Amino acid sequence: AGMCPLYDPTAILPHEYVEAFEKFIESGRQISQDGRDLVSCLEDIIQEDDRSMCFHIEVCLLSLLDFNQQLGTLLVHYPDYILGFLSTAIMNVQKKLFEQSPYLGSVKPIVSVRLKGASLLGDSVNKTCISSLRSADAGRLILVRGTVVRTGPVKLLECARVYQCTKCKFKFKIQADLDLQNPSISTPTVCRSTDAKTCKSNSFTCFENERETRDYQEVKIQEQVDSLNTGTIPRSVTVILEYDLVDFCQPGHQVEVTGILRRRWKTLVSPVRADLNMVLEAKNISILNSVEFSIARTIQSDKDQEFFENFWLDARESVLDKKMTIINSLCPQIFGMYKAKLAILLALVGGVSCKETNSVAVRGEIHCLLVGDPGVGKSQLLKCAVRTAERGVLASGVGTSSAGLTVTAVRDSTNGDWALEAGAVVLADGGVCCIDEFSCVKEADRTTLHEAMEQQTISVAKAGVVCKLSTKTTILAAMNYRAGVIDLASPLLSRFDLIIELKDFKDRQWDKELFSHLVHHEQTRDMAADDAQQRDSPHSSRRRRHDEQQWNMERLRRYIATVKRKFQPQMSAAAEKLLSAWYQEQRLSAQRDAARTTVRMLESLIRISQAHARLMFRDAVSPEDAQVAIQLAGGGPDDAL
Repeated sequence: AGMCPLYDPTAILPHEYVEAFEKFIESGRQISQDGRDLVSCLEDIIQEDDRSMCFHIEVCLLSLLDFNQQLGTLLVHYPDYILGFLSTAIMNVQKKLFEQSPYLGSVKPIVSVRLKGASLLGDSVNKTCISSLRSADAGRLILVRGTVVRTGPVKLLECARVYQCTKCKFKFKIQADLDLQNPSISTPTVCRSTDAKTCKSNSFTCFENERETRDYQEVKIQEQVDSLNTGTIPRSVTVILEYDLVDFCQPGHQVEVTGILRRRWKTLVSPVRADLNMVLEAKNISILNSVEFSIARTIQSDKDQEFFENFWLDARESVLDKKMTIINSLCPQIFGMYKAKLAILLALVGGVSCKETNSVAVRGEIHCLLVGDPGVGKSQLLKCAVRTAERGVLASGVGTSSAGLTVTAVRDSTNGDWALEAGAVVLADGGVCCIDEFSCVKEADRTTLHEAMEQQTISVAKAGVVCKLSTKTTILAAMNYRAGVIDLASPLLSRFDLIIELKDFKDRQWDKELFSHLVHHEQTRDMAADDAQQRDSPHSSRRRRHDEQQWNMERLRRYIATVKRKFQPQMSAAAEKLLSAWYQEQRLSAQRDAARTTVRMLESLIRISQAHARLMFRDAVSPEDAQVAIQLAGGGPDDAL
């Protein structure tokens, strides 16, 4: 099933493979993004001084298929057999370049091959999910996507030893059996001399300086939740990283791995039955949610850029109508709730981070807490926020522990090593972590979020592992009232920049509008056009704003990525004066909330003002932005926003 029906790899001689790959490298058929071909890349590698370093060269599978379809097809179906010839061709081209220009440097013995472009080769290579991997895929080149949930320690893997017979002085190499979970090299029991007179000596000398070693690391990736069907349990697979791919990714990274699927024997324990598991030997990794990749993926075309600029330059609509268009584009299935939607949009956009030399960094992420009665749509808003964010993790507070939110230490069952497994907040680093039913999290577990929310790090000291993990995460939490109050401790409550209360008011006209939106949206809108009383009511005007042309989720996601990248709003003097006056008034008020009116409130007001300026496509914080921040932080009617 895993064989290539068109070509037989043994029908081509080894030297013909090497010659074909040399012609491909020297043809200049593959051009990188910076305009260099493979020969130029090899020249740069030769010029490097350190021969012991591991270098890599990227080979595009599409360029190889375009150059020689048979060669590219065989590489996809028989990568173990073919990649050795490609490595030999790379070494030969290096030697040719060095002979032509000896002053360049030196020939590098370790140049690994990274295969890219596998995502365009069809379903046989590009797997939709990890659970679709089958035994028929073993030995083939495949591509999978997933989230890194665990990274093991970087180890030194001994892959070969050189022995010499003490009797006949014959030197031979013994390779490690990499098909075992703990590969090892056994001392030879008999001389492997190929002379006519067989040497039966069992005494050998090991050349310590000729041991072949490589950097080795195992990571565990899990299927992305948004790619699964309803009710499907996420599967995981172990990925083997070697050479310069070690430490390439961290827990929380969404990765695209191109590699060879292998069968690996588990450690043999008598009298337990021997078992196999699937591992993926990585040949290339791309981090999908890195800053560079996110910007490259969300950078709009010239047409989209022109659309956003013309959207704000269009004089036919007021600024408020344009703002309502953006607000209504977030979770359009929920009617109203403009204040909560605006708060979530500001949290997704975020403020401007500040980190000066030799000073403490001030976060730009905005944390938001939704508190309200049951059934008002808090969970739906959180789900929509996760889908809109470039990187989002959704967790429920029911049964969640501090380890599930932050990080936990787990012991490897095979070798007993300890490794850190990331929780929800660490997995959402650089994105949004939504926690539903926040009141169900135990008080002791909620305190573990203090450092993650304010200092944006998590200090770990577990099982002999002492480190600090980055958690530049925006936290959106939702909870119900408990006995009519917000049942959270003051230190945690002060870390939320926005606290939005959602109450289920009894309003007959509002209920009628909500019913028409959910059940008879189109029909009741036509009927309302003939009803003068409904047309003149404030609810109908709010309804007409909601029914304006909305953006789809992809355009909203691109808009958020654009304003975050393009604008770094600075505070104006008028906005600073307004925020300072309101903050001082709150500090001196007799009815002030001690848990909220702290220095953190002033920082929150600045972040919210900057986020609103970004949302309004501005590079400076105006008094209007400061006024919105005050109304969101201090409470106010929806229509005032």
